[in-house]
Amino acid sequence: MIRPRTKPLGKLPTSIPGLDSILAGGIPELSINIITGPPGSGKTIFTQQILYTNASTQHKALYLVTLSEPSVKLLHYLHFCGQINQIFVGSTVIFLKVSIDWQS
Repeated sequence: MIRPRTKPLGKLPTSIPGLDSILAGGIPELSINIITGPPGSGKTIFTQQILYTNASTQHKALYLVTLSEPSVKLLHYLHFCGQINQIFVGSTVIFLKVSIDWQS
């Protein structure tokens, strides 16, 4: 049985200037969002900005790596750019590769 929610869903801030205003406070909690775009359009940085803005000891985050660069390369790049706190990786932020080997 599905119970009605007693309070409205919260928002996850993006910490991107202007975007949270457009989104009326951020991305709705408990939503599933697909971020698409051509190579180099900023999909990875955008999603990981939101991920690390909202990750905490109370709110774990899962990043599904699909047809992208290896997780190690992403972590190295984000650390180099100052976008990542290594303490969070593996405990609060989890990277999971979910690609399919189409040649099998």
